Amino acid sequence: KVEINFLRQLKKRLPNNIELLQVLADLYTKNNLIKEGLEIDLHLSRLDPEDSVIWYNLACSYSLNEKINEAFESLFKAVDLGYNDLTQIKEDQDLNILRRDSRYEEVFKRIKI
Repeated sequence: KVEINFLRQLKKRLPNNIELLQVLADLYTKNNLIKEGLEIDLHLSRLDPEDSVIWYNLACSYSLNEKINEAFESLFKAVDLGYNDLTQIKEDQDLNILRRDSRYEEVFKRIKI
C-alpha cells in the first residue's frame, strides 16, 4: 500500500506520465483495486491511442470488471494495432471470463503473424 500511496501522490504532479500510470495500474490490479486500474487504463488509452499494449491492458481491466463487450472491443483494437502475443492471450488469467464467449476465437483469427 505504501507504493500505491506514493505513486498516487506522484500522479498528482505527473498526471499524464505514461510509465508512471502503467506501474500504478498494474499495482492497482495486483492489489484487487480493479475499478481504479480500469480508470487508469482508460486514461492511458486516451493518452496513447496507438499503443497496442495499452489496449491489451485495457481489455484485461474491462474483463476483470466483467465488462465483456468493452473487453472484446479493446482486445480487438489491441490486435488491430499489432498486439500478437498468443501465449499471453491464452494464459492471462485476467481474460478468463472472455474464454466462454464465442468472440474469443475471433481474437486469434485476427492476429496476423
